[in-house]
Amino acid sequence: MRRQGGHLRRRQTQNVGVANSCTADWSDPSAGCRTLALPIPCDDGSVCTTTDLCKNATCAGTAIVCDDNNPCTTDTCDPIKGCGAKTAPDGTPCGEGGVCTAGTCSLGTSLNPAPSCLAILTAAPKSASGLYWLDLDGSG
Repeated sequence: MRRQGGHLRRRQTQNVGVANSCTADWSDPSAGCRTLALPIPCDDGSVCTTTDLCKNATCAGTAIVCDDNNPCTTDTCDPIKGCGAKTAPDGTPCGEGGVCTAGTCSLGTSLNPAPSCLAILTAAPKSASGLYWLDLDGSG
C-alpha cells in the first residue's frame, strides 16, 4: 500500500501469466505483463515424441517411429503407453502376394498359393518350415 493525499491506496497487482515452461513472464510497470518465448528443451508429456523443444512458446517433440515389422498390423503410439499395434483384418494384402490371416502374412495356403518358395520367405521372413501350396504357372 502507498499513501496518496492522506489516504492509503492499494497497489494494483497483475496476473503476469499462466505457468508455461516455454516462456519467461514478468510485469513491466510501464508496459504491463510481458512474455518472452524461450527456445529451450522441455517435456511435452508424450512418450511418442523425442527431442522435445520449446518453439513459439509451445513444447513439442519429434514423433518416434513405431514399427513392429509386421505387415499385418497397424502400428500406433499412445502418448501414455507408447508403441502398440492393432491386427489388420483377415484378407488384408501383405508382402508380395500374401494376405493377412490372424495377424500373420500368409502365402502358400490353399486359398492363396505362392508362386515360389522365395515369395513365401519374402512375404513372411519368419515362416516356419512346413507344407505350402505353390502355383508355379500362375493358373491358380
